[in-house]
Amino acid sequence: MRALDRKGDRIELRARNFSARIVQHETDHLDGVLFFDRMKGFESLTFLDEYARYWAKARGRRRGLGG
Repeated sequence: MRALDRKGDRIELRARNFSARIVQHETDHLDGVLFFDRMKGFESLTFLDEYARYWAKARGRRRGLGG
């Protein structure tokens, strides 16, 4: 993602997997797109398994366990 910080300086951030979804979700809000607008059906509404795996991995990285 390329953006400008509060001072107007250019920044670039890389996101993958769940983090990339979060960035896309927030960017969609700026464009007036809601989460439901991207869904093909309500059966895909839950992503709790993926969310749990993401945070377990993130906690391991913070403890120096790798990732």
